[in-house]
Amino acid sequence: MTYNGGWGTVGDSRNPEILGGQVEYRAVSKQSDSNQFSVPRARLQFLGYAFDPDFRYNISWAFDQTTWDQEGGSGRAGLLDAYISSWHIPWLTIQAGQQRVWFNRATISSMATSTFADNLIVQNAFAANQQGSRDIGVSISSDEDQYKFNYAFGIWGGVGANLAREGTAVSQALPNNSSLPTAQRRTFNYDTRILTGEMMYTVRLLYKISGNPGYGQGDILNSRTPQMAIAFGYAYNPAQNYLSSIRSDITDRAYRQRVTKAYNGRLLGGGIWDFQTYEADFIAKYQGWSFQTEGYYRHQRVRNADSGTIPFDPVTTTVLGPAVNLGQAYGWYAQVGKYIIPRKLELAVRYGFMDPSTQQVNDLVKEFGAAINYSFDGTYNNRLVVDYSNITLGSGGRAPDRFPFESQPGFGRDLIENRINVQYQFFF
Repeated sequence: MTYNGGWGTVGDSRNPEILGGQVEYRAVSKQSDSNQFSVPRARLQFLGYAFDPDFRYNISWAFDQTTWDQEGGSGRAGLLDAYISSWHIPWLTIQAGQQRVWFNRATISSMATSTFADNLIVQNAFAANQQGSRDIGVSISSDEDQYKFNYAFGIWGGVGANLAREGTAVSQALPNNSSLPTAQRRTFNYDTRILTGEMMYTVRLLYKISGNPGYGQGDILNSRTPQMAIAFGYAYNPAQNYLSSIRSDITDRAYRQRVTKAYNGRLLGGGIWDFQTYEADFIAKYQGWSFQTEGYYRHQRVRNADSGTIPFDPVTTTVLGPAVNLGQAYGWYAQVGKYIIPRKLELAVRYGFMDPSTQQVNDLVKEFGAAINYSFDGTYNNRLVVDYSNITLGSGGRAPDRFPFESQPGFGRDLIENRINVQYQFFF
């Protein structure tokens, strides 16, 4: 960051900022005879400071493409980060705005420094807000570059990026009366809104056993001394409105799509949820070797199955069945890598496991991956990533708003997908 000695007055506060970007080009081949090209990530970022070097800002946009174009959003600019921060007190830094939730290692780590092209399913599913790495709120933390023991506390909206609780609020139920046709009964068109005042709370504690391993996955610096850290995280995200599935227009549909994309769609249609997520992670790096692992557990409590609303209209509902008990969710992963050519060529393997609903059967998620990545300049800025994934999805288990398919042929069998990604990434 360029330092401007004239920052002392307001008139000199517009210091030179850093303009950065990230672009990834990808070709994918799947076992199901599916081949495609995409630009999965295209980012533009402005970093800088105002008034003094410890008062900082970060504004970034994502132009990511998806294999679908739901609501015309693929490739469209979306706000990714927008926050200001104070680093005046290293043991009490403050950050406010839309930002990464400092909770679990997998979602804190930038994909720009990832050994693989994408996260494992289990890594995304156990995000603090059940949908993504970012949220809107305020966090306080210590500067991890300066201290051996570190902390991070946050208060958040809990419904993800670019959205407030009002967008997912529960409306009052429509009354029964003869003048209102049943087909027109909806819950999103009344003034009364409830469950808009609750927030998400997170805490993360990290202890650096030796060195400073940071959050990059591989040991690209070829560390000459061991770099190790262990951390624990907790997130409480109450009053999440999952009354309807993605086919309903009761609440913000993009919100439901993000929940589904994070492989938490099984929860939709279940009611008003209170989530408590726990995580523990460990990382070690030494002489080109790297190892990291993380374990998750999520307590999933249905506060209310209807909360006084009518989640589905009786005329239009395709499935109405008894309540489904999903139980809790847990998972883990482990990853090991080695730079066989220091700072240039890395080989890595990983394995992840997830049980999304402990009270259901034949619904486990298992994922194995192997990757080769080559850095052209000895950094993460200019590199080629080739990875292979074998994904096994159990097709069993009941879920809210899903017909019980036990009698159907093939119920409970494993669905297996083999996928190869070839991705070029540059960061400027």
